[in-house]
Parts: sequence; C-alpha cells; structure tokens
Amino acid sequence: MKFVLPFTKLSVLLRTGWCAAPAAVTQRPLLHVSLLTGFALILCGGWPLWKWISDRSVVRPDFVSVEAWNEAEATCRRNRGGTVQESDVLMTLARQAGRRGDLTQAFACYERIAPGDPRHGLQALFEHSVLSLDNHFAQQAERGFVALLQRHEQGDQISGRQLSVARRSLSLLYGLQMRTTERVGILQQLISHRQADVYDAKYYYFPSLMIWQNAWGAEQISAFLRCDPENRLLLAANARYRTGEGQPARAQRELLDLHRQEPSNPDLTAWLLESCFELDDWKTFERIHQQLPPRQSSEPFLLTQMRGEWCLHKSQWQEAETVFRELLGRDAANSQATMGLARAFDQSGQHNLRDEYLQRAATIAQLRVGLTAAHPGQTDALKKVAGWCRELQMTEAAETFDFFVNAGAGSPMSREFGLPQ
Repeated sequence: MKFVLPFTKLSVLLRTGWCAAPAAVTQRPLLHVSLLTGFALILCGGWPLWKWISDRSVVRPDFVSVEAWNEAEATCRRNRGGTVQESDVLMTLARQAGRRGDLTQAFACYERIAPGDPRHGLQALFEHSVLSLDNHFAQQAERGFVALLQRHEQGDQISGRQLSVARRSLSLLYGLQMRTTERVGILQQLISHRQADVYDAKYYYFPSLMIWQNAWGAEQISAFLRCDPENRLLLAANARYRTGEGQPARAQRELLDLHRQEPSNPDLTAWLLESCFELDDWKTFERIHQQLPPRQSSEPFLLTQMRGEWCLHKSQWQEAETVFRELLGRDAANSQATMGLARAFDQSGQHNLRDEYLQRAATIAQLRVGLTAAHPGQTDALKKVAGWCRELQMTEAAETFDFFVNAGAGSPMSREFGLPQ
C-alpha cells in the first residue's frame, strides 16, 4: 500500500501538465522524496523485469518440439553463457538437424534466422547455402550464395574463405547448367580477388575448349532435378545434355517444348538453334531464327555463334565475317568461330586471311589438347599453355598461366567441390 500515494500523485502530474510539476514538488518535500524513491524502485526492479521478459521473448517455432528446443537452449547457455537469443537456439538446432540428415528441419531453422541478425545472420545464410548444394538443392543454394555476395558488396564483413566458397560454388552451378555469361562474371571475381586456381583460369579464358558434355555433369543435373523437377533452367540444361548422350532429336523435342513456354529466353533459344544445327534441321532453324531480335553484344555467345552459322548456310559471307570477328573478340580461342571466319574468307576470295585463320585454328587445336595436362604443379604443361596464348595474342591469359608456373603447386581448392579434373 505504501506505493499507492506516489503513483497516484504521478498520475495527477501527468494529467495537469509538467509545467506545474516543479512548483508542486518544491512545495511538498514529502512528495519530492516519494517520487524519487518511486523512480528508483522502478529502475532497480524494472531492469531485471525487462531482462526476464526479454529472455522469455525467445519463441519456439511450431516445427520444433518443446523437448528439442529446451535441450538446444540449455546447450547454448552452457556454451555461450549470458543471454541466449532465438537465433542461438535456431543455429544449434539447424546444425544438429543437418548432421542427422533432417533437411526439412535444418532448412526451416536456417530460414527463420534473418540475414540481418547481428549474431548469426550471415553465418546462417552461408551454412544454409552449403547444405543446400551438398544435397542437390541447386536453386536454393544459388539464391543463398548470390545473397551472400550481395551483402558483401553492401559492406558486410564476410570472411575470405566464405567468399571463395560462394564464388566457386556459383561457378560450379552455372557451369553445370551451361549458363556461361553468369559464370564468366563469377570467374572474373575469383581472378580479380586472387582466389582463382588453374581450373578456374581454364574455364575463364577457354570456355569453348573445356569439355562440358560429360556423364558427371549430366548426373548432377539429374540429381538437381529430383529436388526441383519444375525448374526450367535445369530442364533446359538436362535437354542439352541429351545431345552429348547421342540423343539430339530428343534434345530438340524437349527444348522446343521449353521454348514454347519461354520464347524470349536467349539461352534457351541458343540451345534450341544448336540442336537444329546438329540435326541439320534448317527448316526449324529458320523459323526460330526469324523470331530473333537484332544482334546485341550482350547476348549469349552461343546465340551469336548460331547467327554466324546461319550466315554461312545462306552464303552471306560479309555478314558471317562480321559475326565471327565479333565472337573472336569475346572468345579468342573459339575454334568454331575461327573456322567459320576462315570459311567466310575462303568463299569471299581472301585466301591470305583464310590461311592465317587456318593456322590459328591449328594452334587452338594444340591448346585444346594441351589444356588436359595443365594441372597445378605441372610446370611444363602450364608453360606450353602460356606459349600458345601468346601465339593467339591472349596476353592476359599468358600472364595468368605464367603466374601459375611461378607459383609451383598452385591451388587445388576446386577439388573440394567436385570439379572434373
């Protein structure tokens, strides 16, 4: 009962206004003492009360049992001491679920932690992405790694190792799906941040010389599709792998179906035209080609390449020369563009230039074979690659492989991510 008077007086002060308060307090010393005592008690008692309420604000989500939550919370208190927050418990639960293979709960716990959480936000985003990739959830992993790199660009502190893993994982995902434009951007980041190894450099400088039609890649895409069967990017990549498996007609049928659903997708259009080219189906090729927008320097390399093949088919030698020169400006070691240009020169009577590009094609053929032996620590093979690069006027590539020669063993980090050697 002794607190009734001070709080009653306080309510009167609040109703009558703070302007009258100084006079009232001055004239009534007892009220002054009572108010100060009341405020002190509120402060002394309020902080523990607020602390208790804060601790109780850690809310258990419905997808976690009471027993599991309490055990994880107790583990956090033992390990951390002090205040345990919701994100602490969620991280513990996510890691435990991941270790026992309960992906549903692991993903749910990671996703409940906001990326902006000061304790675990970025770490949860990273671990969620890695777990997704390890278990073939390609789109989920890609989304997480892209978000992590965006947070880094916005100024968030992320470790060099996590950045390297994110970039290398995206390179793998884009490579498996043959999304070459996006992969080039990621490989450029690896090179500019000195995180690239020999394999990254080979995929960056010689994208058209690296083998992508392999059983391992097809198996990975199939595994991704089992987790995400409606993903059009994966379906398109899966269809394109059919060509390498000796099923070009089936590849064309699947790509035609996807193209009808998404006719403005430039990558999909390029792959469809490629399947027509492989089958010598110029009728379908022409129908798709007629729907193309004007050529742009930013369009997929393969789409521009198919435009060049159409020019050759239609005996448009001058236009073919223009297209293939543009392609070699983007990929100096592209053998198909080199041979296309040599053919255009031959048909237009420019035999000296034809011979020059035929010699260039021979050098590219040597480079293609030599790249298979260019591994970290293989000094002689790396030196040969650098030499062929100089013959092709690929100065930056030559300097990069000179660096790997001088670096000795180089970095074998890509082996951690299953890249084909």
